[in-house]
Amino acid sequence: MLTDKQLRDSGPPDTYDNTMLSMFPSCPRKLYWFLRGADYHSIPAFFTFGKAWQIFLVHWYSKSLEGLHPEEIFQHGELAKAKGHKIWQEDSPIEATTNTLENFDLLCNWYMIEYPSELWKPIDMEIGFVWPLEGTSWFLAGSIDGRINWPPHGMLVLENKTTGLYLSDSVVSQYAFSPQVTQYIWGITKFEGKEIFGCLMNLASKRVTKKKPAFGLFTRTLEKRSLFQLNEYERDTRLVIEDIHREWDRWIWPKGRDQINCSGGIGKSPCLFRSLLIREQT
Repeated sequence: MLTDKQLRDSGPPDTYDNTMLSMFPSCPRKLYWFLRGADYHSIPAFFTFGKAWQIFLVHWYSKSLEGLHPEEIFQHGELAKAKGHKIWQEDSPIEATTNTLENFDLLCNWYMIEYPSELWKPIDMEIGFVWPLEGTSWFLAGSIDGRINWPPHGMLVLENKTTGLYLSDSVVSQYAFSPQVTQYIWGITKFEGKEIFGCLMNLASKRVTKKKPAFGLFTRTLEKRSLFQLNEYERDTRLVIEDIHREWDRWIWPKGRDQINCSGGIGKSPCLFRSLLIREQT
């Protein structure tokens, strides 16, 4: 891990991802420890669940299931779940609340029943991008879960999300305001050199039981961003990066003022750096 002096002497980053850009406005000191290289003592179970879910979906969509015998589809699903199990074994997280291997298996089983076929086809999965922020010397980086082709919409970003909440209208509507989703659409628009339709949010709730609940386990929503919104995102991102550079000159890194971001709340995990944030910057 970098010392305080080593970080300061290295100068501010020239490449920014959504984690950094969202961390600074909510708590500059959290970004400070992140940039120093602070890491988990043990990997949180919610983090492992997300990784395992993504690798399950990558494998599930790695081949066409059209024309396959039900037993072949079952075996393919079991192999996809086994990919997730491998991630779980590697991380060995301390299971908590909905973030358990049993819940992972149940969610996989219900997903395969809910979506045995799709109207869209995967183009590729797990793509990273780094793109210059126009008019600056900075770059924006991101990693999307996939790209899909869905006639008549054409190409879309695919974003797979799990949550510990039921997928109520209020939970789903937050993605209309998500800068992460906007960044993904922005990045692929730059990569393609043309406007794309948007992003398919593939949402799953971890509040799963052996008997499927009547509502709120899976849902999908199409998120679009206009060229005005993408330009606005670029402008607002430049402002955040400028603030980070000003903080580098001041070298104060104040703590955030929202206690829920520190201690956790409904649908939010406690800050992983909370014990560090009250320490002196040494």
